[in-house]
Amino acid sequence: MRADARRTHAHRAPPRRGGARRGSGEFHAHDRSARDRQQSRCVRSPRLVALAILPFLVPMAAAPRAGLGATYAVDPGGNDDAAGTQEAPWRTIQRAANAVQAGDEVIVQPGIYREAVYLAASGQPGSPIVFRALPGAVLESPDPAASLSAFDIAQGVAYVVLDGFEATGGYHETIYVRPGAHDISVRNCRLHRNRAGIWVAGATAVEIDGCLIEANTAHGIRILAGSSQVAVRRTVSRLHNDGLGCAGNADGFIAEETTSDIEFADCTAEGNGEDGFDLQGSRIAVRRSRSVGNGCAGLKLDRDAVVENALIANNTTGIVTTSGDADPATIAIANSTVADNRGTQLLLRSPAGSAPQPYTVDLRNVVASGPGKAVEVESGVLLRESHNLFFRDDTTSGLLVLHTPEGVRRYTGQQINEGVWAAETGLGTGTLAIPPDFLAPGEYHLAAASAAVDRGTAEGAPGDDLTGTVRPQGYATDIGAYEEAAAAQNHPPWPDPGPDRTATAGAKMTLSAYGSIDPDGDPVTYTWDFGDGTPPVSGYSAAHVYAVAGDYIATLTASDGTLARSRSLRVRVVPPASPDLAHDSLLVPRRRARAVIRLGQPLVAKTVRVQVKNGDVSPSREKPGHIIRLVADDGTCPAGTVAGLPDFDRRLDGAQDSILVPGGQTRTAHIPIVVGRDAAPGCFLSLTAITVLDGNLDPNPQNDTFLLELLVRDKNPAE
Repeated sequence: MRADARRTHAHRAPPRRGGARRGSGEFHAHDRSARDRQQSRCVRSPRLVALAILPFLVPMAAAPRAGLGATYAVDPGGNDDAAGTQEAPWRTIQRAANAVQAGDEVIVQPGIYREAVYLAASGQPGSPIVFRALPGAVLESPDPAASLSAFDIAQGVAYVVLDGFEATGGYHETIYVRPGAHDISVRNCRLHRNRAGIWVAGATAVEIDGCLIEANTAHGIRILAGSSQVAVRRTVSRLHNDGLGCAGNADGFIAEETTSDIEFADCTAEGNGEDGFDLQGSRIAVRRSRSVGNGCAGLKLDRDAVVENALIANNTTGIVTTSGDADPATIAIANSTVADNRGTQLLLRSPAGSAPQPYTVDLRNVVASGPGKAVEVESGVLLRESHNLFFRDDTTSGLLVLHTPEGVRRYTGQQINEGVWAAETGLGTGTLAIPPDFLAPGEYHLAAASAAVDRGTAEGAPGDDLTGTVRPQGYATDIGAYEEAAAAQNHPPWPDPGPDRTATAGAKMTLSAYGSIDPDGDPVTYTWDFGDGTPPVSGYSAAHVYAVAGDYIATLTASDGTLARSRSLRVRVVPPASPDLAHDSLLVPRRRARAVIRLGQPLVAKTVRVQVKNGDVSPSREKPGHIIRLVADDGTCPAGTVAGLPDFDRRLDGAQDSILVPGGQTRTAHIPIVVGRDAAPGCFLSLTAITVLDGNLDPNPQNDTFLLELLVRDKNPAE
């Protein structure tokens, strides 16, 4: 390698952050020879700065035109004193960098190049300088302990294309674009196992396209020091880790505070130690991009920004917003899926800075689903939201949380579906708290019957989805990052039985379908199965008594007449608290019961009232009591006289043959009987009171059973 291509870098160490902003002046000071510090000749053209709310195009170095410049060749087996032709190639890329002029192209042959290349020459509009690596051409750091870059693009350099390069082996900033550089294109690169991937420091009109940047000890791409008009497309930045977690610097993509007009399109940040995207600049657009499995936030935004068709999944936090602008700012998030992040899906933080101004977050057609809160809105944030789908499995916990001067207001999924959120905030048009029904776990396409399909609004919706599929495919835009071709005419209703419950055996428990909803607005019927073998009951709400302690699965089924859907809760039924094992259950004696069979009738149906009593009164009355089950059988009466179970609460569906009775108190059961002519003139029903408690010892078993005399009068003439 030529001596004048070697240099020593002196670095200012990057600050470590735990949510603090990076300084915009963080870049390198390099010691160079006088030749290396020569300013390259370039033509600087004015640029139009497009607001990130609209797609913008960065003017890039055009492809070289035939006949404009020379073509040089570099090969590991070449010689730097040769002519640089294909037949007599140079050995180092730096030799070519020292020779090229506007319109020239350098073809780098496969092989290992242990060098750090410094680019000081510029191309011209329509005549860029192109360095093109053939597959297998790899740059390796000649000294991983030194502060070297594979390509160091000097201050003011313009119209340069780097295409197809792989660089590894411990470079510091693998590709470094310095202040004043412009119209720089880095394409189809693979940068791995270095400190950092690409630094863009104070440059404009920079394109990074089709790159894979992975496994660095710091970050992937960092845009800083006032850089603007930067387009990052079709680029993956993954698996960067400095071991410092959220206090470190291992982000996938970074845009610092002083940067502006930056677009990320079709990009992926995956498995990074800190954030996927940490974007603090202004007028930033994120389109058709993914941030998955990062150690901290999936996406951070500051000031004016647009997010469309983003998938933010399986990070610690989903999307975090704030604003440090002195003027009001707007962050628009549309048609994105924020799911399965371990904490809050969308955390909208208060504005920061010395003179913070309120800012607006506009959410439309967004799926936010996961174990934690869907949206938390701190003070100083104006939320606008409609046509979203929010879900948290615990529908009674805070799903949408607002911080106001009056305090914190938490809205549950049940309250969203019941209209409380919309009534109190004026938001929530078209918004549901219902599962998105992804096609499979970890697969964020929507099932055809998902309530998110065809439920979005066209207002603010992009014209395509995360994969480039045109929207809409059905009669309306889908909610979320994906537009599905298949859609159902009818969507199943969503049943909400409420959270898991604990009940006392023998005590009445009421369940409600509050929060259940049909996405299509169809009438819904509800059926409850309490999981204890009793018959199912119908109704929006249902009361039930569990007779025996244990764990049960209660299931609510909602049906619109065509489609049905079920959801269950666990009911833990505990015995009444009592320190004693001895419980006295007894039957209150009754002299007799009567039945009259009318003339011309073969039988009569009626009920017999029987009382049970808790005899535990000494030394004090038992509280809350114990459960008594009443058992009735035919005794000496004809078979089938007892027509059903005793029922202590006829207001509840199904026979309630067990009941919790406090000490000294009585409860009355109704026993259905059917008395035929063959029972005349009378017989005895057998009744037994049983204490429902494992290990019970009844101190007075003699009062547990009773034979109730049944007197039968038959008004029909004897046969």
